[in-house]
Amino acid sequence: PDLIYFSWRSCYRLGVASFFCVSLAVYCISVQFHFKASGSDKEFLRWLCLDQAACGAVVMVAFFAGVPMGFHCFPHLRLLYVGQSV
Repeated sequence: PDLIYFSWRSCYRLGVASFFCVSLAVYCISVQFHFKASGSDKEFLRWLCLDQAACGAVVMVAFFAGVPMGFHCFPHLRLLYVGQSV
């Protein structure tokens, strides 16, 4: 039981850290996109694509990080939710 608790606890911390890092990166990319919005069309489209991809990445990381956080007290529901999501 202690090993399972330790691994889910590590997963929880990794999820929080990864969500923070990805959110910070998305914020930086989004700020650059809005600064470069008045540039050339080619540059605007490049930053728009990067901004949209970064937003998609934060949504994906939020889902995977939210599972351990949302079901922290209910490990049986966490396994059921992950099983249904796959």
